[in-house]
Amino acid sequence: MNVLVVDDEPAVRKPLGRAIARTWRDARIATAGSLPDAERALEASCPDVVTVDLALPPDRSQLLGLRLVERLAKEGRGDRAVVLTGRVEAVDAARRAGARVVLVKPFGDADLREAGRQLGISLVGEEEVIEPALAPLVGASRAMTELRDAIRRVGREHGPVLVQGETGTGKEFVARAIH
Repeated sequence: MNVLVVDDEPAVRKPLGRAIARTWRDARIATAGSLPDAERALEASCPDVVTVDLALPPDRSQLLGLRLVERLAKEGRGDRAVVLTGRVEAVDAARRAGARVVLVKPFGDADLREAGRQLGISLVGEEEVIEPALAPLVGASRAMTELRDAIRRVGREHGPVLVQGETGTGKEFVARAIH
């Protein structure tokens, strides 16, 4: 799982990356120190999760990190944004921008573990339990892991889901796992 950590302060960025690596299973960390660096990183790769500090230079009062969260939401990846902020009053703005998880500084490993659970991420130190509904979906490839994560996410939602694919690819198994 690829994680992009966006924070302008190296004293925060590096320890946060290490904390994520020790709590979220198989996390590969990339970092960006500014909004332009983060935008370039998004175009160069497609991270599975993006942590975004809202107060980015050159104008920390403008909460420039919201622009990145809004971009992720427009691309359909807002549910994979973890917003980091020291401002309690910015939590609602982050959620309106499309962030699914918001952590208020200071936070610790327990908070990162809970954020990982909310995002459906496998956590270090926890047995990966395959729910009975997902048991027929075998395989350890990235595509199968992403499929199981997507099934867990949409299974928590209350709305219709369209499952499409070639004949014999397991659409029926996916539908059963969702319901």
